[in-house]
Amino acid sequence: MSRPEDGVDLKKSPQAEQGRGLDEAQQVTIREVRAPREVANLTLYEERAQVAVERVSGRQITLQKRVIEEEVQIPVTLRREVLELTTALEGGTVKLNGELLEPGKTYQITLTEERPVVAREVYAVEQVEIRKEWISEVHQQTLTLGREVLDIGGAADLIREQQAGERLPETAPPFELPDDLKS
Repeated sequence: MSRPEDGVDLKKSPQAEQGRGLDEAQQVTIREVRAPREVANLTLYEERAQVAVERVSGRQITLQKRVIEEEVQIPVTLRREVLELTTALEGGTVKLNGELLEPGKTYQITLTEERPVVAREVYAVEQVEIRKEWISEVHQQTLTLGREVLDIGGAADLIREQQAGERLPETAPPFELPDDLKS
């Protein structure tokens, strides 16, 4: 007999209940199939990796341009243009700027001369390029993540796997006896 709380009320004749008047092929075992009821909700969680990049300052460097001084010796060849005067021994007297020249001696009179002129000039000897750039590298980080799983135990006939896309009915469909069993 079905229970009224199951939602199905089957009425049988007394002969059907006792199996009288029906042969074995006509006797039917009625089993009620009910839709599953939700008893409780259970949420399963898993851990996921959240990746972020933190910028930290690395090593610092200081760039400084300075002048290094050193003393150098540079040979310079200087020239003079001179006039040479040689007086003859038997000649008369010769005066130069009011001075008497000795006979037979050679005198030099400087017409032009070179003097060293030292000047410093700055020349570019090297171009240095200073730049800052990002270099990307892939680092592998190992992380152990956990997730919750549901272990089900019990009699194997009580456990049924629901197929993808399958919806279980909200309520059991009404049960009807076949016409030949109705009396």
